[in-house]
Amino acid sequence: MYITRKNFTPAAIFIITNGVSILSWLFPDFGFLRKGFTTQFPILDEDTLGYISVMLLLLSFLWLGYNLFPKSRGLERFETIIVNDRMYFFSICISMLGLCASFLAIMKTMSIGDILFVVQGGQANALKQALYEDYSFGIVSLRYGVILSGSFVIYRRLIGVKNLWMDLLAVLSLLFVSMMSSRLTLIAAIFGGLYLFIYWKGKVKFKFLPVSVAIMVGFLLLSAMNWSRNANFYESKGLGFFSAGVSEILAYTGTPVQGALYAVSNPSVGDESTAVFYSRTTIEPSLTTNSAILDVIRLYGLWGLLLSAVVLFASGLYISFFESYKYGKYIYMNIPIFYSIVEFWRIFLFFQGIIITLIFSCVFLTVSLMLRFGRK
Repeated sequence: MYITRKNFTPAAIFIITNGVSILSWLFPDFGFLRKGFTTQFPILDEDTLGYISVMLLLLSFLWLGYNLFPKSRGLERFETIIVNDRMYFFSICISMLGLCASFLAIMKTMSIGDILFVVQGGQANALKQALYEDYSFGIVSLRYGVILSGSFVIYRRLIGVKNLWMDLLAVLSLLFVSMMSSRLTLIAAIFGGLYLFIYWKGKVKFKFLPVSVAIMVGFLLLSAMNWSRNANFYESKGLGFFSAGVSEILAYTGTPVQGALYAVSNPSVGDESTAVFYSRTTIEPSLTTNSAILDVIRLYGLWGLLLSAVVLFASGLYISFFESYKYGKYIYMNIPIFYSIVEFWRIFLFFQGIIITLIFSCVFLTVSLMLRFGRK
């Protein structure tokens, strides 16, 4: 199986991620798996047709933005830019600064012994709760820089460029932040690294066995992180390590379709209390990322769909620009916006702190790059 630069587009990723969400929503629970909601909305009715129509409209705007202007056909590679040790080192410094600030913030309410206890006891979610207890956007947010440094280490390793100490720092900081704060950072870093590699390579062949092993390793890693944070919760539901991992995937990916269907058929959802919403959708109250469509309709009513269309159009245009400008010299600028599209099936991420932090970090790295190489 080949993936090329031409078919690794925002529209293609949008279709894949939302398609996976729909399949997870349709997947049976077999009487014991946790799907994140109790009663599935009807599959064939006018609400489903409305949801599909909205998704096709948004996809059209995204495709139009990305394809509005012709792209450069040059095949020049940019490894001297992304592999630049200076830029890579700065990205790791941003990550480590945010990680240290986060650790100090947690230690205001927890001792080192408490931290070890909650991790060993499968209650690592307590770290996130402690972090957000007195949280404000600032230096602590720089921990999301691990997405960039993680993307760079994956990309560099794939093309055979190694620096043991910097690579170890990048990987360890990524794993620590993923364990402490959000698994999203690990997924985002993997996506970013693959995006850079596919663009640089032009055409990548994926063999069945290595891909299968990678998927299994990824599943085990994410399941282990999930188990370390929620072991008591799953044990109370009679789920083991593997069934909990599968359940988490189903709940995480399928529930947003349930939320989107409800929002499309109930544009006044923003006037409802949280309790009413969860009661009517039968979504578990612990799940909070229940569709970008739900997010925008809750805030702006049906006008939110127009906002989504405009933002997706602008995102496609933005990604297309940096893929073409100087043959992708600054393509890493696309990682925050492209990943916002990847996550659109579950959350409207574009204006959130994590994306603002990543864009700020990208600009900082670009300035450091210009200082090193000049503006050529």
